Amino acid sequence: MTKVLKYLKPFTLSIILVIGLLIVQATCDLSLPDYTSNIVNVGIQQNGIKNAVPTVIREKELNKLMIFMDNNQKDEVNKNYKLINKDNLTKEEYDKEVKKYPILKSEPLYKLNTNDKKEIENLNKIMSKALVKVSGIEAASQQGKIPNLPKGVDVFSVIEKLPQAQIDEMTKEIDNKTSDLDENMLTQSSIYAIKNEYEAIGINIEKLQNNYIFKSGAAMLGIALISLLATIVVGFIGSRVGAGIGRSLRKDVFRKVVSFSNVEFDKFSTASLITRSTNDIQQIQQMMVMMLRIVFFAPFMAIGGIIKALSTNLSMSWIIALGVVCVFGIVLVMFTVVMPRFKKLQNLVDRLNLVTREILTGLGVIRAFSNEKFEEDRFDVANQDLTKVNMFVNRMMSCMMPAMMLIMNLISILIVWVGAKNIDLG
Repeated sequence: MTKVLKYLKPFTLSIILVIGLLIVQATCDLSLPDYTSNIVNVGIQQNGIKNAVPTVIREKELNKLMIFMDNNQKDEVNKNYKLINKDNLTKEEYDKEVKKYPILKSEPLYKLNTNDKKEIENLNKIMSKALVKVSGIEAASQQGKIPNLPKGVDVFSVIEKLPQAQIDEMTKEIDNKTSDLDENMLTQSSIYAIKNEYEAIGINIEKLQNNYIFKSGAAMLGIALISLLATIVVGFIGSRVGAGIGRSLRKDVFRKVVSFSNVEFDKFSTASLITRSTNDIQQIQQMMVMMLRIVFFAPFMAIGGIIKALSTNLSMSWIIALGVVCVFGIVLVMFTVVMPRFKKLQNLVDRLNLVTREILTGLGVIRAFSNEKFEEDRFDVANQDLTKVNMFVNRMMSCMMPAMMLIMNLISILIVWVGAKNIDLG
């Protein structure tokens, strides 16, 4: 194998390009499931609302949320939200904002003025907790579960007048009740409140949802197209590299054979030399194409898939490790069983070529002595031996993919089962 590697030297740039394209293809393939889940989770279930950070909110509603924030959190919110009303906007800006947010005609709004991911993640933690608290109090007020509250009185106007120590105590009590909810659950719990706020502002929720789904779908199509183009280019370059290596090998083998002395010719049969310069080189050529298209691609997919899986849920990483061990076990068993047969296969190909060549070169003698039946039987034995080994090798290799798919499906079942069990325990 090391002797074959020197033939890759003229194709170094092509191989580097292939590796780069494989990284692009693996990145695209691994990102598509995220878009699919986002379309379902965000686009359909959350009406296109990505997180608990509203892009726009009424001033009175933001004041309600700030009741349950400390000074640092209030500073963070004020830093990333800008007050918009008729006084601080030009006429053109005001008319443009009114078209998007009709409620602006009657009351001022606060608009998010940052796209920084870290800032939005930090705001998401702050806003989600505050939204859950405000939503819970509003629901309790509507159901009449707040004692000593006069009818028609806004509960938040009462809470604002309470001493800060009492508000802190109320906040602590609500935090204890929601302590079991993680950040994702808090965000999802806040989506309904944000949806109601958007509707009150006059935002078309259906349009918002459709825009998110169409944008995500368009991004998926673009990523799939990039992946497709990368696959096509990798196949094209891989085929050219394989053909180039095969050309160089055939040329060098031919030159080497022509330079043999009579003593060296006696060590190799003609059938063996024919096999070496045709079938064996063809196998090497196909192996190089498969290596560039699949073998180099597999590690990128494996590493990327493991990183994605671990970033999703670290507590179930042992399942991924189990799957990797099982896959490697199957590959190891397959190669342990099949590799000796591959070596035997070369000898059987040599034998078949030898028998075929002897029959063709000695055709006149065979007919003269009426040995057709004997030679037919001799060819059948060589052909059947090669067929049996080929059938065994192909059947074993054909079993590899179903076995891996079985492991993948069992791993999927195990993930669902363990996840459901953890939810039950929670």
